[in-house]
Amino acid sequence: MAPDNLSSLLQDLTGQKEMWEGFSPSEATPTQAKTTSSTMSDGNASPGEGEDDGYDSCGSADMIHGTHNLSIQECGQEHEESPRNYNLNKARQFVSDEPSFLRNATKVENVNWAKTGLKLGEVSQPTMKFCPWKLVVNYLGQFTGKTSADLASPLFTDDALLDNQIWDFFYLHYPPASNKDPLLFVPTYQFEHHLEVVNAKLGIQLAIPNGSSGDGFKLIFGHGGMPRPRFLGRSTSLDHFEELRDAIPRRKPADKMNKAAIDKFGAMVKAINEAGKSSKKNKSEKTRTKRVKTHRAWGHSIKRVQRYLGMRKKSTAAAKPEPSLDLTMPVAEEMEGSVVFMAIDLEAYEHENKVVTEIGVAILDTAKIASVPPGEGGTKWFDFIDAHHIRVKEHSWLRNSTYLAGCPENFGFGESDVVPLNECATALDKIINEAAAGRPVVLVFHDASSDIKYLKLIHYDINDIPNLVEVVDTREMEQYISRSLNSTKLKSLLDSLEIDYSYLHNAGNDAVYTLQAMIGLAIQKRVMSLKKPTQKTLPQKITGHVPYDEFKKQEEQNEGWSSGGEDSDGGDAAGHQFGEADGA
Repeated sequence: MAPDNLSSLLQDLTGQKEMWEGFSPSEATPTQAKTTSSTMSDGNASPGEGEDDGYDSCGSADMIHGTHNLSIQECGQEHEESPRNYNLNKARQFVSDEPSFLRNATKVENVNWAKTGLKLGEVSQPTMKFCPWKLVVNYLGQFTGKTSADLASPLFTDDALLDNQIWDFFYLHYPPASNKDPLLFVPTYQFEHHLEVVNAKLGIQLAIPNGSSGDGFKLIFGHGGMPRPRFLGRSTSLDHFEELRDAIPRRKPADKMNKAAIDKFGAMVKAINEAGKSSKKNKSEKTRTKRVKTHRAWGHSIKRVQRYLGMRKKSTAAAKPEPSLDLTMPVAEEMEGSVVFMAIDLEAYEHENKVVTEIGVAILDTAKIASVPPGEGGTKWFDFIDAHHIRVKEHSWLRNSTYLAGCPENFGFGESDVVPLNECATALDKIINEAAAGRPVVLVFHDASSDIKYLKLIHYDINDIPNLVEVVDTREMEQYISRSLNSTKLKSLLDSLEIDYSYLHNAGNDAVYTLQAMIGLAIQKRVMSLKKPTQKTLPQKITGHVPYDEFKKQEEQNEGWSSGGEDSDGGDAAGHQFGEADGA
């Protein structure tokens, strides 16, 4: 198209004759972009027009040489091939769908941060800027529009945030009078980098907000008596993050705060909480409703486990006898369904979490324990658990040692089998089918979503298991009983149940301990339930009936931690596809 024709077309399209008069594509050259707030961690002014700001596929020169702690080795080889970051001129912006950020997603994402040089518990640098982890998690809900939030949400899940990016975590304890968990922070530049990755992958322009709205993403500590955050560790996966979070050291004497600092700390926490809230009421209501439903489902799952173990009876029209549980005697009720419990655990290599190294299976046939007293905490049933341990042949030389102590050779419940990777799914299928012998199967995991993800890596789909009744998660069982929003590691769970263990992080051992924990939790909850007072706590009609609206109101107020009272038996298993969006 001739320049004059293009100029006329643009004038007609925009209705702005003067702006496009005399426009010629040959004379319209793109100008280099000024560095945006999403790529400048220190908030300094951008270079002026026509200046070379050194901005390439790995970020600004400032980022490379210190502010973002990137090593030149990580970025320097990519400069010539990398597309530069341009502001489109007015003509291109108007007639093209091309995004302003022309970054190569792979080159942006593949970054190794230089190590902090800090040991666990050492204080951060005085000028370091921090972003609260809570704001990272809640960024989309508060600081983006619906279209961008819907588009970017898959890149802000726990798995996407923690399995696909390196984060350096720091912690800061609340004042001594508070019993809340410490606050977690990451360097601001690392969150900015995550936004760059999202922008490059999706062709959008997410950034830390300007003005006071963005101040919470760039916190500096050490002034006015406020202690500086201490280094927790470098996370390379969701599992590593959970390990770090569960091992935060106690407060050090040097971190005490005076009154002014406590007031300042409180104001900061309030600002973080306010910023972390979604401004959309309907979204908040939807999230709360989902949370209530989830908690209630956890409670129902525990009750079904109790039914399978003969500790609870399925509700019938007939009057129920007074409940009882004598751990020194065989359970009074029939073990519903005569199910076979199977716990599965997998271990992956810590430096490449898509490499599965071990598979463990533990089996409890309820037909074998029907006439056996459970004993205190169910320990008498532990002897009836059979176990298998598979080591993946090609990966048997790998050993975890950086973030956890691997011990693949220390299987304590039998002999280990070394199996080629392409035969692991068949070997696992054989173990399960032979143990089930056509009977109903209940799978047990500690953090089901993680292990199901690893099973898919060895091409095993739990939905192919014949007669699979449901999936039970001991992490969810423990969270329901303790009414905790935070998950608990298997080690902490075993400690709380006073179950002896050794050589954790061996997949065979962990599978056995997961099954033992399930038994212990089911007994613990049943004992707690039987000790509750029998009188109703809600207003009742003379008939003793609790109106549904009253019941629903209380359920919503307690976040679903009540699963329906003793009149509820847990219902039937959902019977849907396992391991999909709900994470089993």
